Amino acid sequence: MHNFICTHHDIYSMTRMNVVIDDRLEERFRKAIADTKGLRKGNISEALEEAIDLWIRSRVSLVSLSDEPNIEQYRGKYVAIENNKVVASGTNSIETLAEARKENPNRKVLLKLVSDSDIGL
Repeated sequence: MHNFICTHHDIYSMTRMNVVIDDRLEERFRKAIADTKGLRKGNISEALEEAIDLWIRSRVSLVSLSDEPNIEQYRGKYVAIENNKVVASGTNSIETLAEARKENPNRKVLLKLVSDSDIGL
């Protein structure tokens, strides 16, 4: 197990977190960072911030998905969610993500396959 220190960059404050994670997960995480961002100073913290943000947004988005008007139309389809709103949908995950990112390739969206439980069935 390894201890990570994550800093949250904000105008007003920075927070330090010590966490313990599985060695294999840590290896996969570092490799993914090296492959996508490179091995520059600050990339681990930046990637952890992105992961934490995505985790939080995914939980909020999943809860609020049930409030989406006409949610039944998305049953069995992939939806791309940004700021608690469906911004694209389709039967293919890659095409749905591409549609959501058409205007902004760096757009951060949550991709979700809508199931019966998501629409309250």
